[in-house]
Amino acid sequence: DETKNGATAQELGIVYSGFLNMGNRNLAIINGIEYEKGEKLPDSGHIVEEIYPNRVVFGIQGSKKKITVKLEEMQ
Repeated sequence: DETKNGATAQELGIVYSGFLNMGNRNLAIINGIEYEKGEKLPDSGHIVEEIYPNRVVFGIQGSKKKITVKLEEMQ
């Protein structure tokens, strides 16, 4: 999957492996950890901006670029 800045999610070390809906909250499982909208990934500084069942949109701190990472289905 290409992101808008040319790097792949794999190169960024981001794996979106699960989606949870808990009432009015959507949670994304990223690199094995649950995140909510607005939370920041500790290693990369990417901010979770939108969570959908099939993809997550990240913002980059100090930038207007957006990165979309698709759900990686486990076989």
